Amino acid sequence: MLDGEAVLVVPMESRVIVLNSTGSVLWEFLETSRTREECVEKLLAEFETDRPTAEKDFDEFAETFVSKNLIHKTSVSGGRK
Repeated sequence: MLDGEAVLVVPMESRVIVLNSTGSVLWEFLETSRTREECVEKLLAEFETDRPTAEKDFDEFAETFVSKNLIHKTSVSGGRK
């Protein structure tokens, strides 16, 4: 991480993805399987935000990264591949 941002290299797509501070916190936190609620609680602890915003931010992050196969979703929790 550099200045609160993380850089992900996706070699199969020859892409680089730069994560903002919220995405960086979630990416690091998801090194082990975590539930949606755990991720929302992490965002609430790390940032001055309210629960609806934290939930929206997590849902958008998860939807984007699941669609790109960078994380996978299970019925109980989600974790990085």
